[in-house]
Amino acid sequence: MPVPVKAITNLAKIIIPFVKKRMTKDHNAKEQHLFLGDLTGMRLSDAIAHVERIGFIPQLLLVQPDKKWLKSSINDVLEMQPKSGHYPPETLVKLYYMDENIREQCDEQVDLPVLKGLTLEAAKELLESKGFKVNPELAAPHKDYAEANVRCVVDFEPKPALFTTSLKRGTTITLYYTTQTTIAKSQQLLQEEMSKQGTMIDGGGQNMVDRLNEFFNKFGKK
Repeated sequence: MPVPVKAITNLAKIIIPFVKKRMTKDHNAKEQHLFLGDLTGMRLSDAIAHVERIGFIPQLLLVQPDKKWLKSSINDVLEMQPKSGHYPPETLVKLYYMDENIREQCDEQVDLPVLKGLTLEAAKELLESKGFKVNPELAAPHKDYAEANVRCVVDFEPKPALFTTSLKRGTTITLYYTTQTTIAKSQQLLQEEMSKQGTMIDGGGQNMVDRLNEFFNKFGKK
């Protein structure tokens, strides 16, 4: 049954003003967003004044010690969150900087080499040559260690801070390594998990077959 033209016209009179109002509201909201430029490399005091002047809220945070900051200046903006872009007024802007204490710690940072997969002896020698202390510890069995070699490093602690690859010189690093017993128990754990997954797949497949049989029994006789 065709819709009367009058009904369409009346509906349009209701919808169009609403759509226009919504589009105007979204446009105005977008226009109210303020532009935040890239502040990295700017003096911290200047960056704070700039952020406050354009209508944002600055928050000061120290960076994690890392060798990559050694060529940077103290009390400069090294990183910022959020990055450059348009944001609503009073957005919190995090300004990351380095003070004298962090600078000294950066000088003591040493890049951590790749350790997983090395023999315990090789990893220990490598770490000690870089100024670290080593604490060997037997790893607990885990399915991920099923294919590891004997006396192989499978994990370590502590890990570097987020976004960094270094630790302070002199840090004691615990190296988790495997033995024949660890590997055997790890292989057993892996086999048990694979058996469970196989049972779930077989059971799921059988359920599907049962449902298909039920369907054909129900409708196939008609």
